[in-house]
Parts: sequence; C-alpha cells; structure tokens
Amino acid sequence: EIDFSFSMWHLAGIGKEDMELAGQMTGLEACTIVTQMNEEDKAFVCALLGCTIVADGQAADQEVRVWNTLTEICDLPTMNLEQAAQIIKNRLE
Repeated sequence: EIDFSFSMWHLAGIGKEDMELAGQMTGLEACTIVTQMNEEDKAFVCALLGCTIVADGQAADQEVRVWNTLTEICDLPTMNLEQAAQIIKNRLE
C-alpha cells in the first residue's frame, strides 16, 4: 500500500516538499484543504484512498470504515472500489 501511494503521489505531481508540508499538517488541516478542492480533485482523492486500501490485494473492514469516514468528513463523492479503480485508470491515461 505504501509503494502504491508513493507511485500515485509521484504521478499526481506531489513532490518531496509537498510531502514534507503534508507531514506537518494535522488531520483537520488536511481535511479542510480537501473539502475546498474542486469536484474532480475530490473524486481523485477519494479514488486514491479507495485504491490504496486494496493495493495489497484485500480491503480490510477497518480500512473501508476509515475510507467511508473520510468521505463524509471531507465531503468526497461516494463511490465503490470498482468506480475508484476506473477514476485512477482514467487519470493515468
């Protein structure tokens, strides 16, 4: 899952400085930034979270619950894992 995340961040143009800044943020600060994103970026964030939890071949119940909670807190679009995978695939094309 970590390798997948780093690969996706790289493809999304998220660099080392961005990662360092993100590491200094609280969860509330990060969620506030995400809630202010446009709908396309919110869909990508939600899809990225969904695909990350299955990158190891399984979606643990706790991971799905966290994904659903973040979807609500950050006002992300609701989607299933298949829809998340399609969004990521489309973004990579």
